[in-house]
Amino acid sequence: MDYLAWEQEIPVRYVVKDNDDENILIRCAGAEGLFWDAELPIKEPLVLVGCVPRGPLSAALDCQPDKASRQLGDLRIEVWDAGRPIEWWDLFDASVEASHPNSDDPSLMDVSVQAHVAGAGDDITDSPILPTYKLFKGDYLLADSFLAVNFHRTEQHQATGNKIKLIGCQASESLIDPLDESMPAKDVQLLALNRTGRIMARMPLTLNVARSYASKIGRDLIDIENSNGVYDPPPTLARPIWEYWYNGNPEIANEWAQLATEGRREWLNLAFENRVITEIDRSGGTYDLDGKHVTDIPGLHCAIGEALFGPGGYFGKDWRSFNDCLAGGFGVVPPFKLVWNSSGTAFQNLNEVIDNADRSVSYIDEILGLLEISGVTTVLQ
Repeated sequence: MDYLAWEQEIPVRYVVKDNDDENILIRCAGAEGLFWDAELPIKEPLVLVGCVPRGPLSAALDCQPDKASRQLGDLRIEVWDAGRPIEWWDLFDASVEASHPNSDDPSLMDVSVQAHVAGAGDDITDSPILPTYKLFKGDYLLADSFLAVNFHRTEQHQATGNKIKLIGCQASESLIDPLDESMPAKDVQLLALNRTGRIMARMPLTLNVARSYASKIGRDLIDIENSNGVYDPPPTLARPIWEYWYNGNPEIANEWAQLATEGRREWLNLAFENRVITEIDRSGGTYDLDGKHVTDIPGLHCAIGEALFGPGGYFGKDWRSFNDCLAGGFGVVPPFKLVWNSSGTAFQNLNEVIDNADRSVSYIDEILGLLEISGVTTVLQ
């Protein structure tokens, strides 16, 4: 499908497409408000009831209240039911405030935490019968199978959403006149294109026109102010990364290395959308992994993707998706040989423990274990 086709001198940067088919509803030259840093709600107290602290959480309980090590950063609470996660909440800028033995089982701890809470409903205690809770920092398990989370949100703490404005739009005949602001809301996809017209990113959007008017940037074009933004909008730090990928897939290795951890995650999101798609996976051969910039988990997966497919390559963005890639369908499948240069960098930076089924293991050991089980010969250098 030719997403770029229109009679304008300026390029098409975004396309609004129907969810149900390939029907193009709107082509547009730009979008304002796409990148957005979510407003954090006010910090609120939570109590992790009946947990066994691990790693940094355990260390924080032994520190004085004014110590920096009581700051845990960004965490995630997962609710598990019948052996699988069914819901989760993000805790931003979390810190340990206090702890004491659980009244019913003194071998367990009740830990009081302060954090910005996002993704939770009004009451975290609304949960299925016999749930369990887990606390993670990235993929690192800090508390396993604790009993409950005491937390109640007040209405004024809810974060507000963003709005998006589509610039220089040309609507298709299949769309009800977008200048008619009484048009019913419609669930669609907003596609970001690179300069060749290839889809660079996909974002769910509810098209709900608040205001529309003739655009100044081109004849017969309109600007559309939407009542809301895309779901899970990319952060503002992603803007220069998107601009880089707009010119096409990367051609130089390790361009991601200059990015901080969050930027590397955004790089992987774009790499996933632009990944190699082939009918038949190739196997065999030797691949060189440049490990000198593997200082965090996203960096590891950026490096592995590039080892297998060249600059901008994708082969997973965490250990779970990496395991999926090893099973086939992503262009390369074991057996093959992976020569991991400067592997010591990963061992220095990826040695915290994660939880995988019934065992706990460091992230680097988990990756090496998955490689071995899948039939990859890994040579550490």
